[in-house]
Amino acid sequence: MSRVLYEFGDFRYDPVQGLLWRGEKLLTLPPKPLMVLTALVRAKGEVVSKAALMEAVWPDSFVEESSLTQCVFLLRKALGRQEDGGEFIQTLPKRGYRITVPIIVLGAREEVQEGSDLKDPPGCAEGVHMEPALPADPAQRPPRRISFHSWPVFAVGALLAFAAGVFGLSRSGLIWEQPHVLRSTRLTNDGTYKERLISLLTDGSRLFFSEDVDAHSYFAEVSTAGGETLRRPAPHSVDIALAYSRGTNELLFGTLWEQTPEHGFSAYSLSNSSVRPLGDLSGHAASWSPDGSRFVYARGLSLFVADADGGNPREIARMSEAPYWPRWSPDGTRIRFSMQHWSKNVGLWEVSADGKNLHTLFANERWARQACCGDWSPDGRYYVFVLDEARRSSLWIARDHPLPWQSRKPQQLAEGPVDYWRAPLISQDGKQLYALGEEARGELLRYEPASKEFRPYLDGLSTDTIAFSRDGQWMAWTAYPEGTLWRSRIDGSERMRLTDVGGLARFPHWSPDGSQIAYITADTDIVGKIFRISVNGGRPEALIADTSNQGVPTWSPDGEKLAFGQIVNFGVGGQHMEQVRILDLKTRSVTTLPGSKGLWTVRWSPTEDYISAVTTDNKKLMLFDIKRSSWTEIANVGINDCVWSHDGQYLYFDSPAEPTIYRVKIRTRTLEKYASLEGIRRTGFFGWSLNLAPDDTPVLLREAGIHEVYALDLKLP
Repeated sequence: MSRVLYEFGDFRYDPVQGLLWRGEKLLTLPPKPLMVLTALVRAKGEVVSKAALMEAVWPDSFVEESSLTQCVFLLRKALGRQEDGGEFIQTLPKRGYRITVPIIVLGAREEVQEGSDLKDPPGCAEGVHMEPALPADPAQRPPRRISFHSWPVFAVGALLAFAAGVFGLSRSGLIWEQPHVLRSTRLTNDGTYKERLISLLTDGSRLFFSEDVDAHSYFAEVSTAGGETLRRPAPHSVDIALAYSRGTNELLFGTLWEQTPEHGFSAYSLSNSSVRPLGDLSGHAASWSPDGSRFVYARGLSLFVADADGGNPREIARMSEAPYWPRWSPDGTRIRFSMQHWSKNVGLWEVSADGKNLHTLFANERWARQACCGDWSPDGRYYVFVLDEARRSSLWIARDHPLPWQSRKPQQLAEGPVDYWRAPLISQDGKQLYALGEEARGELLRYEPASKEFRPYLDGLSTDTIAFSRDGQWMAWTAYPEGTLWRSRIDGSERMRLTDVGGLARFPHWSPDGSQIAYITADTDIVGKIFRISVNGGRPEALIADTSNQGVPTWSPDGEKLAFGQIVNFGVGGQHMEQVRILDLKTRSVTTLPGSKGLWTVRWSPTEDYISAVTTDNKKLMLFDIKRSSWTEIANVGINDCVWSHDGQYLYFDSPAEPTIYRVKIRTRTLEKYASLEGIRRTGFFGWSLNLAPDDTPVLLREAGIHEVYALDLKLP
């Protein structure tokens, strides 16, 4: 009998080892879903009944069918979708499940002695056979006959091979067992929204985190074994829990992001519910030192260390972008933190507590800019962090001070089954890793002026950005969280995927004649690029060759030009400037709109008379009169995104400050509140979008994902 691998799509699966790869990446899944996958791949596309699967996975237990459904759900999350949007695992009502793609059985990898008494692993029912594994102990394997005359050659060869193997494994770190996840458990099931970058904190028996219920901030707790979530109001409406002090049994509250003006910090006693301010300090993103005598915090672009009572603050680092998520090393000598630029990460940094030796982490890794939000294990041997990409995030771990023969290279701990992992925290005993898991999904809403309410639109399509053709017959959208660009008729027919799986296409805009779509790519790097593609598909065309950050493209009414915001001289730590640029599609020449320095979020009116733009602080809406070549301020209430009505008479925009949708009547410059966004939690990739349906009613995406806290059982050698 041979031991085989199964290959389907981009995946390879070893049922004996329970290992599933996508390309060269090893995916992490619990044992039960892998047992389901084993049965399905062995059926080679045939239907496997639910009864057979349940008997195979739980042979000696009675479980509800929902347990099988959960396993299939986890598998689907890990596998993702096929290029045409279809599932790898098909549900056949009242029958069972099947794999929908061809399955290739790869050849024998190791031979097992014929007649071996090896049995299928426990949990395999009749008709659902599992491959036998070779005995773990080499002494138990069938001996091979070795000729006496070949012994010297064999011995020398074996010795050389052994030495080379030990050297190679020592160099790679593989001679030592690598950290890995054994299984995962969901600790909360409250369905409550949890901010993507909250901190998870623990006193050993409980986990603390912040939640948002009906626009009110709470801090919540749950047992490290799971169970009911308990909530208490936060000391201040905008505050979240940032750190826990074991010595004083207090939670440190403040804001995570830079604010204008910055807020103060406070300590909340879990013993008696009292609140005390931490001096007169203001800032964001703070953490107590391990001994509780100091705390680190950010203010503006700087990082400070102060005494526990807020006294004696001193700057230890000044950065080019706002720092956040500071964490102390267990010995209190170092601080690691993240930085962000325009809602995108720019890597992990480390500085000594006295302000010396400031440097980046993992600088030689291609993904270094996407690393963020890390923390040490309590014993200081490991550092765990998030690799935060646009369409997904994963958990990684690195040895902090490896021995000479151990690998320094970080390794991935977990990618699935959720879309995003956040806020990793290793337990006091090092046996569990707590993290926030997000299953991302949105629901498209449209405003109904008669009822003054937002209602599901287009069956609640989960789309990050959407646009409609000028004749109102077609639409183009970015699937969320997949990131692919699609087009279809307004009723959903004639659907076609235009971009490949793996990229992130955003902010589609139809050409006036409806034949092309311009959009930007916004992958894991900070730089966006403008592309154009036919509505009938084909190869996307990059329109501008330089490496500057190109913003959302918007067509001129005659279809001959594109206007967009551009960031020139871009670079972390360097200078950059925003301005409005015009691309001539015939000559490919790019010119700068006069007086547009410091402007972006550009939109060309359908009447060709005006171009709108937003100041880079997102406070003012500006209007450029093309005939007069002059700019006019038309709103100053805070602007996120803006869109023209189809007749060019109004300019709509949403303001996150209130939150409200406004519109400006261009002829009279009259500003009016059009729709309230109170109680609507929005989602999508960085930078929420606003658009108008063909009847000029606002369309946006509401949060509909699942945010829960998980415990991942760890093996840390």
